[in-house]
Amino acid sequence: DQQLQETIFESMLLEKISFTQSLGKSIRLHRLNKNYSLEYLALKTGLDYSHISKIERGITNPSAFNLFIIS
Repeated sequence: DQQLQETIFESMLLEKISFTQSLGKSIRLHRLNKNYSLEYLALKTGLDYSHISKIERGITNPSAFNLFIIS
């Protein structure tokens, strides 16, 4: 069933988006709780501040390595 496959795919995509956004919000909250600016976290991690911003906004999914660096 093509329609069933499309429905399952759409559901999985929505779950991924939700996870990425939740992860980004969590990273942002932890950064703010430590009173770190995006620029400071970028300097501390070696990541570009715009990339960190995209992670926090759920636009991009961070790699495991980037999560390790940010943590």
